[in-house]
Amino acid sequence: MQFFYVFVFLWSLAFANDKIFLRSYLKKIPCENNQTSGLSEVDCIYVINLDKHINRWNIINKQLQDSGLYAKRVSAVNGWGFDKQELKKLYHGLLSPSYQKFSRTPGTLGCFLSHLSVLQDAYEKNYQTIWVLEDDCNLEGFEKNKLKNILNELTEKKIAWDALYTDTGSRYLHPDGTLERYDFDKMCSWLIEKCSYQPESLQTQVTNLQRIHRRLGMYSVILSHAGIKKIWEYFTTHKLQWAYDVDINFIEGKRFLQTKEDIVSTTGAYGSSTSKNK
Repeated sequence: MQFFYVFVFLWSLAFANDKIFLRSYLKKIPCENNQTSGLSEVDCIYVINLDKHINRWNIINKQLQDSGLYAKRVSAVNGWGFDKQELKKLYHGLLSPSYQKFSRTPGTLGCFLSHLSVLQDAYEKNYQTIWVLEDDCNLEGFEKNKLKNILNELTEKKIAWDALYTDTGSRYLHPDGTLERYDFDKMCSWLIEKCSYQPESLQTQVTNLQRIHRRLGMYSVILSHAGIKKIWEYFTTHKLQWAYDVDINFIEGKRFLQTKEDIVSTTGAYGSSTSKNK
């Protein structure tokens, strides 16, 4: 019995150290005079943007403002900027030891830390609803009322939800004009069993929404207070295995939704900064 208590103490100590290590790499997001988002249903809109790609922020920020929306720019963590010694520390401190550490690119780690920085900020500020965008999203043709109506309907019908993806799935537009879909079941087939439990069905029909089992892409997602808390607590108690948008599907009891038509999406026109140093 005494050995058991010693084990529990040592385990809790290691867990606390992991949490401290993770937080040491998260960015503090400065306050901005309590600026509203322009959507009464959303407390804050975050746009994750690398400093070297400030032109992308200028483009998406103008699109947001043209739609009457106001976002907070998040200076993204540039994983490619870490030296070899720092990367070794990160691979050891952030990644699950049961997976091939060096198969995760520095960009994957930077993306993970950037999104966790947003979650930490929202969690500490006790936001009820946030919208997280990556800087390659396109808001041309965006209809604010469509999104307002969906969020209001969720509230009116008292639907419990954690995350709402604003499109029908990840995709990439090739130079020849063909559109390739990044479907979880196709791209990560060996992981389906890990997140194969059934999500609860919608209690009542919600216009233009469906429950989802799993998907890829965190470039435009709205999170409820429950979702912020659930995702934050998962990633501060579990080390990263694959990537942020993959591992998020492993959260048991998640209540994820996506729209049945594209509201805000991306075609990946800039290419991936996670797979290559761009």
